[in-house]
Amino acid sequence: MFMDLESILTAGGMEKNRATMIKTVISQREALKKLSQAISKPIYVEKTQSSEIRASNIDPQIVSSWYDHLNKSGILVVSSRTDILNFLIHRYNLVSYLEIGVRDGNNFRNIRCLNKTGVDPSKEFPDIENVVYTTSDEFFSSLEGDVKYDLIFIDGLHLDHQVSKDIQNSLSHLCENGIILMHDCNPPTIHHAREDFSDLSTPAGGKWNGTTWKAYARERCTNKDIFACVIDLDWGCGLIHIQDKQKLYNKDELDTCLEYTYMDENRKSLLNLISVDKFLSMDIGKDTQG
Repeated sequence: MFMDLESILTAGGMEKNRATMIKTVISQREALKKLSQAISKPIYVEKTQSSEIRASNIDPQIVSSWYDHLNKSGILVVSSRTDILNFLIHRYNLVSYLEIGVRDGNNFRNIRCLNKTGVDPSKEFPDIENVVYTTSDEFFSSLEGDVKYDLIFIDGLHLDHQVSKDIQNSLSHLCENGIILMHDCNPPTIHHAREDFSDLSTPAGGKWNGTTWKAYARERCTNKDIFACVIDLDWGCGLIHIQDKQKLYNKDELDTCLEYTYMDENRKSLLNLISVDKFLSMDIGKDTQG
């Protein structure tokens, strides 16, 4: 059971007017540090895409050791796909990581995993260590069947046909209890979900999620041998776990489900959209059956 900030403050013996004061400065990290120290209780915060910050009382035992410098102040900030990936790596003791679509390496360089490999066809940023400069199709076709990864992050070409291939290839090269994370699964408008990246005339401007969501939704509607959800953060981080069994989304025909207007109207149920709080509290493989 999660506690909101006011409940935490009350439990810590603070007066209600002080709770109100702290709320007014909750976006200030220093205020949260002082608050945590004052009540001698860890507070973990979620920063959403809209910059809203919420606090939850989450078991510190499941927090990644990569956040030790934050733990001393009782603060865990989960604000990006990189944070989610590092959390998964530590939470489930994952040792092998594959990233499809490295680009400038901003995410890849910050992944804290024992063995990591990146794949990208562009040589615009050619000096990133452990990156194979080729297409994902060529990379997977070169792999022996017994090459497996604990965690695969898909963030390559954001088009349905390619993402679908990346998902199927990834499923073939996941370890037992392996996890796939996908970026761009929750486009906020139809303009963000356009097929043509180069079309900058839309209200979305240069922001582009493409049709990645369709590839994810297809798995949500047809693949009963996985658990699938989208974490509501950083344009939507789709998570697929291969050892679970999901209840398929079957409220309408697949072609209908893959229309943006339908997805937009049924976003939460079709995508199985969950909060960061819920994600952090889940024990994947135990709490995700069905």
